Amino acid sequence: MSFAPIKLKDRVRGCVKRKESNEREATAQLRQALAAYKAGARRHCGEPIRVAGSAELGNTCFTCASEIPF
Repeated sequence: MSFAPIKLKDRVRGCVKRKESNEREATAQLRQALAAYKAGARRHCGEPIRVAGSAELGNTCFTCASEIPF
């Protein structure tokens, strides 16, 4: 599955529109996740992180999350 790139400002606008976070917080989370991606961060399953998802959920995916004991 391939993903289409999205501009940072467009993703931030979507987060703020859905009231998930404010603009400053969303931008900081996305920049942090992008830096982690560029540094080679991996999800718990070993796959590369996805920036948008990792900004909100951390370095995990649905499969990883279902396997983590809480």
